Amino acid sequence: MKKRIRILFSLVLIGSVFIGGYHLMKSRSYQVFGNMVDRIDTDEKVVALTFDDGPNQKVPELLALLDEYSVPATFFLVGRDIETHPEEMRMIINSSEITPIPIQE
Repeated sequence: MKKRIRILFSLVLIGSVFIGGYHLMKSRSYQVFGNMVDRIDTDEKVVALTFDDGPNQKVPELLALLDEYSVPATFFLVGRDIETHPEEMRMIINSSEITPIPIQE
């Protein structure tokens, strides 16, 4: 009887860890490492424009559009994509309205 209770307890514990981990992973307002900024108090109406997992072949077209409308943006750059598209990365860095943030994989 004790063995069955231990097995049941273990299964419930493992299930709870997996379910809790899944919900934590899907959370938009919690981050395990580093700080997450999900809002900034301001009286101005602003939008933060970010582009993740780049650079890629569409960077020249995107930068031209951002420049045409004087829109600032932030790019999160991925190491393997930087290696694949070094010229596009240089274009992002040389753009006056862009903040590149490299990410190590």
